Amino acid sequence: MKSASRPTPGARTAESARFSNAVNPSSLGKRWVRADMAVRAPKRLDGLRQAQGTSCAGRAAHSPAFTIIECLVYIGLFAVLLGLGTVAFYRCFDNMKGLRRNADDITRAVHAGELWRNDIRAAARAIQVDETDQTIRIPQRDREIFYRFADTQVFRKTGADAPWLPLLPRVKSSQMTSDPRAHVTAWRWELELQISRKDTRVRPLFTFLAVPDLGNPP
Repeated sequence: MKSASRPTPGARTAESARFSNAVNPSSLGKRWVRADMAVRAPKRLDGLRQAQGTSCAGRAAHSPAFTIIECLVYIGLFAVLLGLGTVAFYRCFDNMKGLRRNADDITRAVHAGELWRNDIRAAARAIQVDETDQTIRIPQRDREIFYRFADTQVFRKTGADAPWLPLLPRVKSSQMTSDPRAHVTAWRWELELQISRKDTRVRPLFTFLAVPDLGNPP
């Protein structure tokens, strides 16, 4: 009969070690702890994220902010202020334009009146007035000067054959008449300019007086 083979001591030790490791309670416990930690880790992370989200939501709820109604109120106030500023700007701009226009009209009227007075002073003979076409004839030593009012303008020409040149535009009324005095005969020019605005309080009226140098005793 053959005798059964017995394992060598080294092989028995290796197999017993593997068996002991397989059924060792401490190694199994370590594996269970690791598995439990792997399962609980995501839960802890989810809890931390929820806690952070709750804290962020609390901070957002307590942080200062604007509601839609407040924004609409602010936008409405801004629109009202912008509209008032625009109206004030255009009103000031219109007043500035009107003031400049009035200043130009006054300057032209004064220059025209001074030219008319110089022509009256230089008269050599009696001055003649034609009421039909509102023309005044001023004879001088070397020429004749004519003034005429037509189509809201005052025209002037320096000779019988010379063309009429516009002297003063935007005229409402013009009247050149003689004004006899005690020893002299003066001439008066009543002038009124057109009004560009209806709310004007002062009418643009001008009066020019002149006396011919010749033909009147001192």
